[in-house]
Amino acid sequence: MKRWLALFTLILCCLIGPALGEEAMESRERDISVSSIRAVVPVQGAQVDIRASVVDGETWLLLPAFADQAKMQLFDGDQPVTDADVQIMQSENLRALFLLSDDPVSQGREYIDNCERHEHFTTASMALVDADGHVDHVGKIRKLRGRGNGTWGGGKKPYQFKLDEPMDLLDTGLASEMERTWVLLAESSTQTMLHNRITLDMGLELGLSETSHSEHVDLYYDGEYRGTYLLAEKVEIGEGRVDEMDYEKLIGQWNDKVGQTDLSVLPVKEGVNQFNQPYTYLDGVIESASPDAGAYLVEIESTYTLSEKCWFTMHDGQILSLKNPESASGKMVEYISNRLQDARNTLLSGGVNSETIRTIHDDFDVDAFARTMLVQELSYNYDGYRYSSSFFVLPAGSTQFRPGPLWDFDIGYRYLSNGLAANGVGFKETSGWMYDFYQCPDFVESARQIYENELYPMVRDILLGDQQGRYLQSLDAYVAQIEASRQMNAVLWPRSTLNRYVYALDHEGEVALLRRFLTERSEWLHGVFGEEPDDNRIDLWVSATYGHTGETLLVQQKPWNRLKVEDVWFEQMTEATEEEYAWWQLWIWLENDGGEAPVVTVNGVELPAEMDEDGTWCVGGAFADPSYRPVDYYGEDIGMIYNYDVYVENYPEVAEECGYDPQAVMDAFYDEGIYENHMGNAFFRPSDVLAAFPEMEYMLGEDWWLYYGEFLSYGYEIDKWLMHMGKCYWPEVISMY
Repeated sequence: MKRWLALFTLILCCLIGPALGEEAMESRERDISVSSIRAVVPVQGAQVDIRASVVDGETWLLLPAFADQAKMQLFDGDQPVTDADVQIMQSENLRALFLLSDDPVSQGREYIDNCERHEHFTTASMALVDADGHVDHVGKIRKLRGRGNGTWGGGKKPYQFKLDEPMDLLDTGLASEMERTWVLLAESSTQTMLHNRITLDMGLELGLSETSHSEHVDLYYDGEYRGTYLLAEKVEIGEGRVDEMDYEKLIGQWNDKVGQTDLSVLPVKEGVNQFNQPYTYLDGVIESASPDAGAYLVEIESTYTLSEKCWFTMHDGQILSLKNPESASGKMVEYISNRLQDARNTLLSGGVNSETIRTIHDDFDVDAFARTMLVQELSYNYDGYRYSSSFFVLPAGSTQFRPGPLWDFDIGYRYLSNGLAANGVGFKETSGWMYDFYQCPDFVESARQIYENELYPMVRDILLGDQQGRYLQSLDAYVAQIEASRQMNAVLWPRSTLNRYVYALDHEGEVALLRRFLTERSEWLHGVFGEEPDDNRIDLWVSATYGHTGETLLVQQKPWNRLKVEDVWFEQMTEATEEEYAWWQLWIWLENDGGEAPVVTVNGVELPAEMDEDGTWCVGGAFADPSYRPVDYYGEDIGMIYNYDVYVENYPEVAEECGYDPQAVMDAFYDEGIYENHMGNAFFRPSDVLAAFPEMEYMLGEDWWLYYGEFLSYGYEIDKWLMHMGKCYWPEVISMY
């Protein structure tokens, strides 16, 4: 106990000293530097030094939840002060994590932050203090470095640290959760900072026991507040994580015996597996006779994220890296690459591999993959089992894969892709691993049962309701828990630095978008998975981007439909008038497998299928484009920014004040609403453009009229603005037969 207290006192007292990093630190959002103002805050028999931050010329003192402002002392440099020109904010509910560099001058935060590939690392100390001022954990850090791929490009940096001694930092009470390696996720993709937390808790609630526990904390790095972070476990082999035989440890033991201790110096060589796919390995690794002596942990990568020396490719060019063992021999990489491609071929064959005579149950833990894929599907995670942060585990001596832990949902929940935003409707993938799993009836049935009996009620009653799960909480509870910390975080990072989402103008709007997405998506999946599979029923969904129907019409289908879409054709039939929207004709052709005529629905409307001349099945329909009807305003067409019906629905108080007179309402919009950022139709609002493209502020500022004027001048030619706002809709399709 004395040793623990002495170390804690040392860590906190070391925070009181000369100002660190006095030079200005630039972020993409604001000019941030360290102030000479600091607060000395008592905590459990010691004291901690909190340095104020200068943000765009204003001085902010951002305090942890445990700070007693009545007992703290203010200093300007070394001089005590009773009054200072400083704005004070204080967190609530959350624990504070203090990181102190052993050499803060030459290897402090800037040293870690200013490298692209996380090649810099240092030693440090840490202390974790709860909201009541109790010191929960304190210890030495043997390695502190940056982490992450896309998130590293933002001003707010994520980190990883390895402790000298294992600790249960998240206080789970489980001995298996005492680990050395931990990560701090920056959560900088949206203002909610909840994507990872709710998804990881959802995985634990769903029975995916290897999912990381996590907790929001306030991070103080070398005495400086850095924002709200998510403290979580690293995905790795080990007790309490992926609990399997550590292959890297075995390899280290085998090579130590012959005096080969530094495997990183071994040359990297290339090979080709039995499927004629390339792989890389370390030449000269001492190994056992059997390549399945330890567990494999492999991660889906892209050329952008790949940093490991040992990797292999699949038949479709997808790259997978070896996370364990990292120091793999040619025999090892060839073994795991052949085994995973064999298993993938089982999926491609509908669940039974004619060459290996293995079934989906032989090659995969179907229940675990169904649970994992459903979480990816519900969240519409762009990366999930396609680009990165998705894992496969092959236990020692086994030929059955199971999914690795859920990880990295920064770009789920309405991520922007190819100009369109993830919507509540439609399946996430039309190819790749998830699509291949859906081709197997046993997987589909398992997914249906798990979604309907477990995941859907969990989202409905807990996340979107008011019940409390073992791990999962309500969205309202998550929002309330981090609210004070979030407001402090916004002082440094007022909006996302990564520009990947359909943004709302403020935090409340983004929470509302998240809630709406979860509601729409969970209900749509409920409708799909709640139906018994019917080979003769072909369900299709058609989406369009407002004002761009001729370019971006998207047709989606159930991955397990008996017949696949072969071609789509559409064209505009009528021009928009003051009374009517433009109408479009849609035709969809389906392959013909020689079976009976299918029953086809498009956006829930059943359309008759007829056989075309080439033998394919064809369905046709029509839909309107509700983004534009011409509106004459004293000789100028403002239909692209104004629609009476939409405006009255959005602003009933304006309509009531104008007596619902069309001309008076339009005058009110043009004379006042435009300057107040009103949404005049279902498509365009200036704040959406500014939120999606912050750089527009340098061009047009926040004079909303200028945005309306630019749009009226250039129309849909400025689709680089508009498509990225993800204004999609699912049209009502009407049969033409």
